Amino acid sequence: MAGEKGMMGRINFKEKLDQMTLAAAKEENLDGQYKSFNQIMEFNEEDDVYHFPALWKGDPPMALVNPGYSRKAQEMKLQLINFAKVKSANPLSVFKVHMNDLWQAVLQENFVFSFKNTVEIAAYNTLDAKYGQWSWRFQQQMMQWEQQAQNELRSCPGDELPRVYERLTSELPRHVQNIYQSLKENLETCFEESPEREIISKWKSDTEIRLTNLRTQLQTRAESHCKQLNTSRHALAKVDE
Repeated sequence: MAGEKGMMGRINFKEKLDQMTLAAAKEENLDGQYKSFNQIMEFNEEDDVYHFPALWKGDPPMALVNPGYSRKAQEMKLQLINFAKVKSANPLSVFKVHMNDLWQAVLQENFVFSFKNTVEIAAYNTLDAKYGQWSWRFQQQMMQWEQQAQNELRSCPGDELPRVYERLTSELPRHVQNIYQSLKENLETCFEESPEREIISKWKSDTEIRLTNLRTQLQTRAESHCKQLNTSRHALAKVDE
């Protein structure tokens, strides 16, 4: 069972590296040229993934160094040296310099952050584009409702105005809620089914808040426009009298 979980973990790790490669290639305008992490760096998820136990055995400051950590570090060191001897075209001294540069980058999080940042930016941009579509659809449907409501308020007989206005103000919240609920379902589907769902999950709450605020804003605007038109017609009716 543990072996199966380990295998799935390595496969998932490889898939994430491939996703990062695709995102990085897109950011560098190299779409189509790089589709796999192995095109950037030779990598075998069976042999090239090392799981280190905790460094400390117990609680610092009295804890001892975990022998398992030291053994794993030695094992990885020998594997890297063997790789340099067998597969590297450069002298061992050059390989050592490259390894030191890579290690310093990892310590400073430059390498890791660059990849992670590229993937997160791409995922956020995709999410933001979808939210833009939802927002535009919401605004379009509300503009259509407003136009129809204003036409009714302008064209109805004066004695019918109070009844029409009351009906429209009663209908508005239900109409807004129906549109909002439909878009909320789209949002839920996006966060559940998106290939980047693990990355974008951190932005779900903010996206829901944006959609809720948009609902409030559009409903308030529609109410205000209808109220202004209703007040204007009442004022004109008094002038005519």
